[in-house]
Amino acid sequence: INAEYMGPSAVTLLNDAVALRSECIDLLLAEYDSPDGLRYVPRRVYGWGWTSVELNAYAVYVWRTVRKAEASMGRKLLSSKADSWERAAWDDFTRRHQGMSDYFDWNALALMWYSTGKTITPDTDLFDSVSFQELLNQQLSTQSRLMVALIIEEIGMDDHRDAMERIVRSIANDMRVQGRTSYIARSSGSQHAESNMVQALGLDAMMVLTDLSEDPLVEKLANYLANGGFRSRPVFNYEGLQSMVRRALSLASYDERKGSTNPNLRLQGKIASSAIPFLDAQFLAGTGPVGKSYAWEELGETGALLPAMHFKATGSGEASVNFGIDFVPAEIFSDPVYFGLFVEKVITIDGPEGIRYEPNGTSLQPGQSVIVTIQITTPDDLQSGVTVIDPLPGCLEAVDPNLSAFPSPVMRGHSAMRNFDAVSYFPRRPDLWSFPRKEVRKDAVLCIATYLWAGTHTCSYQAIVVTSGEFTLPPTKASATGQPELMGLSNTHVLRVASRRGSV
Repeated sequence: INAEYMGPSAVTLLNDAVALRSECIDLLLAEYDSPDGLRYVPRRVYGWGWTSVELNAYAVYVWRTVRKAEASMGRKLLSSKADSWERAAWDDFTRRHQGMSDYFDWNALALMWYSTGKTITPDTDLFDSVSFQELLNQQLSTQSRLMVALIIEEIGMDDHRDAMERIVRSIANDMRVQGRTSYIARSSGSQHAESNMVQALGLDAMMVLTDLSEDPLVEKLANYLANGGFRSRPVFNYEGLQSMVRRALSLASYDERKGSTNPNLRLQGKIASSAIPFLDAQFLAGTGPVGKSYAWEELGETGALLPAMHFKATGSGEASVNFGIDFVPAEIFSDPVYFGLFVEKVITIDGPEGIRYEPNGTSLQPGQSVIVTIQITTPDDLQSGVTVIDPLPGCLEAVDPNLSAFPSPVMRGHSAMRNFDAVSYFPRRPDLWSFPRKEVRKDAVLCIATYLWAGTHTCSYQAIVVTSGEFTLPPTKASATGQPELMGLSNTHVLRVASRRGSV
């Protein structure tokens, strides 16, 4: 949380959280605890509710992790009901297998051993043939494989160290990069991210291996989690509490390993040819991002390449530096420019035939109606959304769909909803799925998506040819909302519009 926008300082917020801790735990035990373990809902709402292996195992893991942190900080250890939760989880595990002689939930076993930090099972017939080696031989989910790797590291199973490294490195090989972030893919070559639980486990596991812990991809994975991580659907901007806590614990462990638990870092940056720093900032716990903007002329000679930048860091902690630039292209490219997004644009004459305008073909006519179609291709899901800005050439004037006698339904009711999911609202209108929000200005048209899944998407608008002459079609720019460096520019060419006299 950036304390700058919260009012109180980060230290005040932390102190308040510590003060409320005991009260929250008392409420947890009073409302959700039962003789059969933790329940999903408070008993005052639905009686006793229901429980599961996953809930109680997760509670044991969180409690065990918090107790370790308290002990390292010299705080008073809280009393625990983790033993009863552990028993409840094993009881539910056993009940799950009653009457199912040919079935054994190895993924749930990996969760139990990971959560408890020990490879011990109850003394029942169900576990007679269970061993850690047998667990390693199973076809486990990515989440369970990472848990197995972390079990080996925590318990110190030197005989299985090679297996742990194979697991972690194979999953690291499935990571994909998105600008300043990276994520663990669902499978090799997949364009979609695993859950935040898997991303957090992966960050913990990769920090165990010395060479991977210094890999830039691991820092990018931490950035991915810090920015919210995986979001499954555009309309549900909601993350389960278990996932949120697991993500926070993983980032706290990352900070501890990087020496950023209590950062005190001064970061300076300057151009090699200048003695004046363009960045001089002090970073402490709770310090928000620091941004600086400069004209190009202030950093070097106009038109020259930017000289080398030098950075100096003093103190302890980890900081990330990102650069961006607002520019007008000095050259016009006939082919699209790709920096993470592939953007193409075509103009067709409005009509049943849909004739495409070609620069070397017939000129446009004043008064004609044309359809401008922009196609965006992304190799990965873009969960922070995408903004498309299409500057209008001097000969075109865009038609605002909101001024139509029958405006698009998405324009009337839902365009202001930040997490609006057009697929759910309009399942039979694929033309509204990708870019449900459109904004028409006098000099540009904006198409906005709050979520863009991997693949190809289009947005289009109607325009009227209003001026004769020869014009340059400006490139369309598409960029990720959270990471504007993920962008692309469309192809450009010449637009020729016949004179009005010749069109009569």
